Amino acid sequence: MRALDLGVDLAERYDATVHVVHFTDYEDEGTADIQSRVEAAFEDVDVSMEWAVVKDPRLSNIKVSDRVGKDVLSYIEDHEVDHVVMGHHSGGLVESAILGSAAKTVVETTTIPVTVVP
Repeated sequence: MRALDLGVDLAERYDATVHVVHFTDYEDEGTADIQSRVEAAFEDVDVSMEWAVVKDPRLSNIKVSDRVGKDVLSYIEDHEVDHVVMGHHSGGLVESAILGSAAKTVVETTTIPVTVVP
């Protein structure tokens, strides 16, 4: 939600559209909860928002963060995004070594600006 707040703030400043994308292997009540929270964040601002759920069954395997990073990169390319704001929750050294980081994948691969919010 901190990344969303920053994205909304930047969109207000630069008259931009925010693409809020939820990556998941399947939709459930958690997806609906996230969408409700996102919609609430846009109630009192004059910012255009596009909501998307990207379902990728490959997210159920062990390299989830790497797969999410690749899905973000694909979304960026398909939608001509010019700036990415994404959240990142740090794990321990072992978690990082095994799972990697979606944010790291995006930062190291894309040529557009990326803001990572802890």
